[in-house]
Amino acid sequence: SNLDNQATKWLKVGTSIALSGTSEKLSVTDDNLINTAITQSPDVPVRDAEGNYGGPPQKQFALSNPVALANINQNTFKRTMGLGSLYAEATFLKDFVFRTEVNTNLEFTNSYKFNPTYSFGGVTNAIATSSRASNKSLYWSLNQTLRYTKKIQAHDFAIMLGHEAQESNWESLSGAASGFISNNISELSLGNTTSSNSSKGSFA
Repeated sequence: SNLDNQATKWLKVGTSIALSGTSEKLSVTDDNLINTAITQSPDVPVRDAEGNYGGPPQKQFALSNPVALANINQNTFKRTMGLGSLYAEATFLKDFVFRTEVNTNLEFTNSYKFNPTYSFGGVTNAIATSSRASNKSLYWSLNQTLRYTKKIQAHDFAIMLGHEAQESNWESLSGAASGFISNNISELSLGNTTSSNSSKGSFA
């Protein structure tokens, strides 16, 4: 949303705010399942006679069941963003305009993956794996300008002075685990930790 307001004859203020959020399921694209489906042998059934997910009878040189993997693998990515700005503009001594503006950008992302154990014909996955990642970032900037404009007969004169300050901060956490005792349990603390990372930084 945007809002501009002429508060007085000499003061103008305004603000702009935008919020957005996305949630994506990435199992098909990240796991290359479309290519698997294209190259899979046409005689491999999606489901067997008992209604379970099917697969090739042999393991060597065999591809898994892409339809099954698209349904049982969990791979989600969520993003929340916020953009905002606030400004004030003051006119004084007729020819001077002072403007100050603050801008900010805030972003949060979270990703979650879980690949359970399975057995599709001769193709099996004996160890369940899970990973998670979380990131956040904050950027802000402050801009200030002073403009002087003057018209003398047919001549226009303009002078501008400006100052800008900015800062960005970010932080990320990620971890992975494997060997879960059940496909119904995917919390990293309940598996065998395979990796754990964290980082943060800033610039101004």
